[in-house]
Amino acid sequence: TQTIDSTGATNAETFSESELDVVSKLTLSDVEEAGTWLDPDTCILAVRLKIKKEVADALVALSQSRVLFQKVLEHPEATPAQKRRWLSESLAGLNQIQPKVLPSKKGTIAELKAQIKKRLARFDQQKKRGRIWLLSSDSNIRKKLEASCRAFSEVRGEVFVTDPCDVQHACLSIAREYAAAEVVWVKAKGEVTTHNMGMKKAVLKVHVAVLNAATGEPVSSFSDSDDTMAFNEEGIGWEGLLESVLSKHMGR
Repeated sequence: TQTIDSTGATNAETFSESELDVVSKLTLSDVEEAGTWLDPDTCILAVRLKIKKEVADALVALSQSRVLFQKVLEHPEATPAQKRRWLSESLAGLNQIQPKVLPSKKGTIAELKAQIKKRLARFDQQKKRGRIWLLSSDSNIRKKLEASCRAFSEVRGEVFVTDPCDVQHACLSIAREYAAAEVVWVKAKGEVTTHNMGMKKAVLKVHVAVLNAATGEPVSSFSDSDDTMAFNEEGIGWEGLLESVLSKHMGR
């Protein structure tokens, strides 16, 4: 609040209020009794307890670190980068806890730190050799093309990510989120024309670029196309056309 007195001087007062809610199991040594009160109407006995601020802060940090570590285990759909952030935040919280503040939790904290560091090391190792595939294509044929991309990636021990990717910076962002070293960006466009006797000719134009996920620099690339004839658009094997092009340039 700000007030001006009779002399014209300005006085400012600031009020702050904070509330700490600790959700944790505490041993008796962690808290002290600070008074009791018995309600004569309800016969409810209220016991007021107090806890040292550094102990409360340490318990909150430990609780939050456990929650973050548990999220890694309970959310398999999260990207590797997101899991790595949770682990890093969990470890940072544990590193703030002084062992002398929570001596009874020393073993628990050490074990949790060891598990976090082990998982972080695993992510770092995956990042050195990981490669993901991303697809940019017409929405009406995308589902069919995904099958070919997934098959080619799985044969190589790599991962096809279904996230749509139409521009390079978006592809690189996704690759970094998945902690990949490289990204195979497949761009495919289908064209259909009508030929003799009502037959449909389908042409699939493909461009594939392998990019360094960290720098965005191209590792390799190629462009090609394949075509087929069908009686109607529903019978066009788009996945077969993409497989043909990929096999030609990347092997089966």
